[in-house]
Amino acid sequence: MEFRMGYRSQDRVRLIASAVPSIHLASLSVPVAAAAGGGGSDGRGSVRDSAPRKRELCTTLGDNGTACHEGTDSPTASDAGLIDPEQEVVSPLVPQPTSMHHCGSQCNLRPFHRSSAVRVQPRMVSVGCQTESPLPSPPAHSDESSSVSMDHPGDMPWSPEEEMMSESSDEEPSKEPLQQTNFDLNAADKFIVCQSQLMSLFTICPACCGETQGYVEQQEGTYIKIKQVCATCGYERFWQNQPMLHRNMPACNLLLSGAIHFSGCMATQTIRMLKLFGLQCISASTFFRHQRLYTIPTIVQAWQNEQAGIIRELKEMGGGLILSGDCRSDSPGHCAKYGTYSLIEDRINKVFDLQLVQSSEVPSSTWCELEGLKRSIDFLKEQHMQVSALITDRNRQVAKWVREELCPGGTSHFFDIWHIGKSLGKALLMAALHFNHNSSREVARTSDGEVRYAVRYPRFCKGGWVVRPIKEKPSYAYAAALMESLREGYSRSPETLRESSAVLSSTAPAPLSTSCQEIAKDEAVGLYLAQHSRFNTGN
Repeated sequence: MEFRMGYRSQDRVRLIASAVPSIHLASLSVPVAAAAGGGGSDGRGSVRDSAPRKRELCTTLGDNGTACHEGTDSPTASDAGLIDPEQEVVSPLVPQPTSMHHCGSQCNLRPFHRSSAVRVQPRMVSVGCQTESPLPSPPAHSDESSSVSMDHPGDMPWSPEEEMMSESSDEEPSKEPLQQTNFDLNAADKFIVCQSQLMSLFTICPACCGETQGYVEQQEGTYIKIKQVCATCGYERFWQNQPMLHRNMPACNLLLSGAIHFSGCMATQTIRMLKLFGLQCISASTFFRHQRLYTIPTIVQAWQNEQAGIIRELKEMGGGLILSGDCRSDSPGHCAKYGTYSLIEDRINKVFDLQLVQSSEVPSSTWCELEGLKRSIDFLKEQHMQVSALITDRNRQVAKWVREELCPGGTSHFFDIWHIGKSLGKALLMAALHFNHNSSREVARTSDGEVRYAVRYPRFCKGGWVVRPIKEKPSYAYAAALMESLREGYSRSPETLRESSAVLSSTAPAPLSTSCQEIAKDEAVGLYLAQHSRFNTGN
């Protein structure tokens, strides 16, 4: 008969293969104490005599390890060892009544097979593959002495998308800093760091944690390159504070020149302010070289793209052009060096064309306005565009030329002396870009949707006041676009920007000083000293 303890034979006590012996409450004191020869009435003898009883039970089970009963394999001595010898309570050898309760297990069941493989995540390292194909899984080696189960709960799943690093690599890392220019350098935050705080980052060797010494190897404008050398382990590395554009141009040097130029700041004053603050920056000569070779061609290209977009928009609208034109000189009076003539299309309120005229190209500076208008009209004829109305000031030269050249073709001429002076001001390429991107600003409103107004006291009112609506703040997105165009243009091909600069320089008129008679410097200095000598008594 089967017993509740899991034993199956009355003659030989043994465990069946799937038996789980139970603990009986009645065996905690009387049966165990009686079998062991007594040990006290308080039950402590069963605890003291438990160890000899355990050894006797293990010996009995070990002698019957090879017996078979009813075609079922008996557990071996090693299987009998699955009983935890540290348990303090031992089941008795005699059958127990069926009224006993189960309180726990005396067996420590363990799996028959144990994995002897290394159950860790495989470590791999990429050696330069720039594809999106996942790395192959490590080959599985067959081993008769072990059974590997990758689905074991303790095994970590391997995902090829996860980045895996290797503690050691056969390739020696490059000492030169990595060049990363695939992000927006203009939008990246930049900080001012004192040199002492910067050099303190290079006092500990990252390889052996020993003391190292770093020193500035190269400094050019805002660019700095630091070399760190460890005398203990020989570790050596280079660090730089900014990437390079096209292998030889520090990015922040070029972007600083672009920021000064595109914002309209005075270069000499800005650089003087930065140097007074102690900030390492480019020199004035470097700025003007960047301006001539890179930033001016970038502005010209941006204006050409803007003008081409305006032309497409006007051709889609159809009809004749309604233009307002005026000229601005760099200085008042009859001694101006340059005259800038600008045309604004009134229907879209955008600057349509700009012409720069040097006074040496015309008989006098008063002729700059007429020459600028002629060049603008010639540009419109090249684009096959018809002018239906032209609004100018009361310049008599312009009025006569329009009456003779444009009015016969159907152009109406109107006079307005304030339309340009109040809207555009000094017409330059940057001013034209700013005007076109902010000409359609809406009136500012409060959080409740009410229109905002301001009370002004202009000088012409002589103490009186006027009310004017407040417009939204101007946008400078065009300047950020110019910065990005400058970076992309130089990264792609700096030679292209230099060629554009050469073309612009070749089409520019000769300076006014070329028309003057030159004199040797030594001769001029001698004449000056002779005229201002204190020993000169002549009148």
